Amino acid sequence: MSTTIEDTLSKLKNFQPRGLPVLTVYLNTQANGVGRADVVPFLRRKLANAVEAFPEGSDKRSSAEADRDRILRYIDAELKPETNTLVLFACQQAGLFEDLQLVVEGTENQVYATWRPQIYPLLLMQNTAPRCAVVHVDRRNARILVIGEGGLMDHDELKGNRISHVKAGGWSQARYQRHVKEISAAHLKEVVGHLADICKADRIESIVLAGDDIIVPQFQAMLPNDLADKVIDTMRLESHAPEHELVQRARQALAEHDAENDRATVESLKNAARSGGLGVVGHRDTHEALQRGQVSELVVGAAMRDQRPGEAEAFARLAIETGAKVSFIEDAQLLEDTDGVGALLRFKLEPAQTAKV
Repeated sequence: MSTTIEDTLSKLKNFQPRGLPVLTVYLNTQANGVGRADVVPFLRRKLANAVEAFPEGSDKRSSAEADRDRILRYIDAELKPETNTLVLFACQQAGLFEDLQLVVEGTENQVYATWRPQIYPLLLMQNTAPRCAVVHVDRRNARILVIGEGGLMDHDELKGNRISHVKAGGWSQARYQRHVKEISAAHLKEVVGHLADICKADRIESIVLAGDDIIVPQFQAMLPNDLADKVIDTMRLESHAPEHELVQRARQALAEHDAENDRATVESLKNAARSGGLGVVGHRDTHEALQRGQVSELVVGAAMRDQRPGEAEAFARLAIETGAKVSFIEDAQLLEDTDGVGALLRFKLEPAQTAKV
C-alpha cells in the first residue's frame, strides 16, 4: 500500500498493460449534509457500467468483476473518517492494487476502465501539494508539523529539560547561565536530528522555521547544509501560537515560494528556447520533443491545463512514460505567449539529426 502521491506515481509510471482493464477511481469522500452515503451508490453505478462494457464470459469481464468487488470491499472496510479524497488503481490479474487516502479536497468523482492507470488527476494533486516541514522552536520545546497533500499530515512535539530559575549572584549565577545555554544547545541539537529523520522519511521539499528573533537564527545555524538548503522562510511567532495559525502562515510562505519557482522555471525555459539550446516552446515543438524522448521537464501552463485538458493529459502521459518531470504553472500569463506549453530538454538535435526524425 502506497502512502504518498510520489510513491504511487513512481510505481504506476512503469506499469505495462496486459490486455486487461485497469479500474481507476477518484472519489470525493468529504463529509457533507448527508455524510458519505451518496458516494457509494455513485461508485456502484459507475463500476457496474465499467464491468458491463466488456463481453460477458470474457477474461476482461472476469478481471473487471474481481476488481470491482475488491474496490467495494475496500470502501466498506478501510476508508478512514479523515479522508477527503480516495484514489484507487486496480487490476488484480496484473498484480496491481494501489490506494491513496488524502486530506486534499475538491477532487471530482471519476471511474475509469482503461488499459492504463489514469494518473493525470494525481499529477495535478501533486502539483498543489508540496511537502513542507514547519518547525516552531523555543529553548525548551519544539513542534514539527508536516504539511502536504492538502493539509496537515503529521505533528510531532519535543519537550526539553525543565529549567528552574535560581536567584543567585556571582559564580552561582554564571554556572546557571552556562547550564541554561547547554540545555538549550542540547535541545536544539535534538530537534535538528528529529527534523533530519522526518525530512528523510517523508521526503520533505521545503522547511519553514518559526520562533523568536534569537532562537530561529541560532537553530538555523545548526542545520546541516542539506536541511539549510530547504529553508524557504523564517517567521516570528510566539511559542503559544495556535496550530492553525502556524499552518496558515506556512502555507502562505509555500504559495509565495512556489510562485517564485514558477517564474524561475518559465524564465529558464524561455531563455533556453531563445538561445536555440535545451528548450522548446509551443504545442508542435514540445510534442515532437516528447516523442523523441528529449524532454527532461514538461512545463504546462494553467490555460492549457484548464482549457485543453485532453491535450495536457496526453502531453503529461508522454512525459511520464519517458521519465520526464511534469510542472504545472499556475499563473497563466507566464506562458501565454508560448501556446501554454514548453519543455526543457536533455539534449538537442543537430540539424542533420532533425532532418532524419
